[in-house]
Amino acid sequence: MPQSTSSTSFTSRRGLLFGTAAASAGALLVGCTSNDTKSEKTAANSQPAADDKPGKHITIGFAGPQADHGWLNAINDNAKSRAKKYSDVTLEITEGSNDTAAQIG
Repeated sequence: MPQSTSSTSFTSRRGLLFGTAAASAGALLVGCTSNDTKSEKTAANSQPAADDKPGKHITIGFAGPQADHGWLNAINDNAKSRAKKYSDVTLEITEGSNDTAAQIG
């Protein structure tokens, strides 16, 4: 007795869906793995590079986000701490607000 076309269609559709899902999962796993070795050490951001000799004095204006959340405050704090490492940099910070004139300063 021949199978009905609806059950054959359903089975092949299920196989297609599961096969596609398996191939996608495999591609995702392959794409997320790395063959790089961890032998290289990245330069620490805590110290200026060797060729960071003081040069012409500059002023940097920074309109950071309004620090009403921990990580937003960290953006402003990190900008301040990086600017302090350079004697030839003056950092002018204006915290973000809804007043455009205050940001332009």
